[in-house]
Formats: sequence, C-alpha cells, structure tokens
Amino acid sequence: MRMEFWRGHSGFYQRQPTKGLHALSSLAHMYAQGLGTRQNVAEAIRLFEAVGKPENSTDAFEARIELGRICSRGVGVPVNKKLALKWYTAAIELATENDDSEELQEARAYIRQTAP
Repeated sequence: MRMEFWRGHSGFYQRQPTKGLHALSSLAHMYAQGLGTRQNVAEAIRLFEAVGKPENSTDAFEARIELGRICSRGVGVPVNKKLALKWYTAAIELATENDDSEELQEARAYIRQTAP
C-alpha cells in the first residue's frame, strides 16, 4: 500500500479522536522505522503526538512511551532529556496501579536516572 494514501487520510483519523488511533500509531511506527516508506521521524513524532493526546487510550500510553524513547535516544532528532521526561511522565500518568509492564518500568527508570 502506498504511503500517499495514508498521508491524505490521516487528517480524518485526527478529527475522530477515539477512532483510528491504533492505525495512526502503526503508521507512526512505519515512519519512525522507514517501513514501506522513507524514514521520516518528524512525521512519526507528529503522529505519535496526535495518538498520545487522548487520556483514555492504551494507544496513547504506547505513543507517549515511543515519544519518550525518540527524545531520550535521539532517534532521528537531537537527544532532548526535557522532552523525554515530559513524555515518560505523561505515560506514567495513564498507567493503572497494577500496571508493571516493561514500558512502564523503562519510563520510571529513565525518570529516576534523569530527574534533577
């Protein structure tokens, strides 16, 4: 499937805040890794930010973790510890009390290591 189709339709999903978030997240991963298209980290970030906005979505948690990773590791962008902290903290805010996933552990560890 050609990426031009998705570029033209991604606005639809952004106007439907609870629909298509998983699809946008998948598309963001494709841009971040260059799967089926040229790598475009700026577009991946834009899509992950759109997915990460809702407060009631598991896709939002994943998107915030991915944004933390991109910022903390400098994936296609300069390392930005301040933004990484912001996104990891935002991901933790969506976690439940019983959640102890690897992603959540990663976010907590980064905050412990980096926070002033």
